[in-house]
Amino acid sequence: VQEKSASLPAGVRSLAVPLARNLTIEAGLEDVFTQSLIQTLRADGRVTLLSAESADAELRCALFKLQLAPQAYSKEGRISIERASLEAECALALADTEAVVFRTGKLRASEEYPVGDDYLMNEQAKASALRQICADLAESVRSLLLDSF
Repeated sequence: VQEKSASLPAGVRSLAVPLARNLTIEAGLEDVFTQSLIQTLRADGRVTLLSAESADAELRCALFKLQLAPQAYSKEGRISIERASLEAECALALADTEAVVFRTGKLRASEEYPVGDDYLMNEQAKASALRQICADLAESVRSLLLDSF
């Protein structure tokens, strides 16, 4: 039985995934994205996730350019659907030399959500859309990192 493992650059066998840098104004987005990325990599099962002290490399990510844009309006002229878009970029840096051996390039994901008169419902819908965006971005990172080599 052959063990399922990923072919990563520079002989990397294990990764640390530190908290993403959040360069947006959306508080807590770095937590949502980082947890989604860790879950996605664990579910894939081809790479070992370890602490930064033990891993061969770190997958360092940054979130930037969160945009919210109206997509549809009600008869009264109020926004009824909004689109959230987020950009992210990740780099794989070797633990011993800090050399970057892989970059995802800029990744972008979007999601639409309904907007109404209830502020709390709007915030919940936005949070749900942002969770989906983070999951989509995490999947893109996983695919680029583990399916490219």
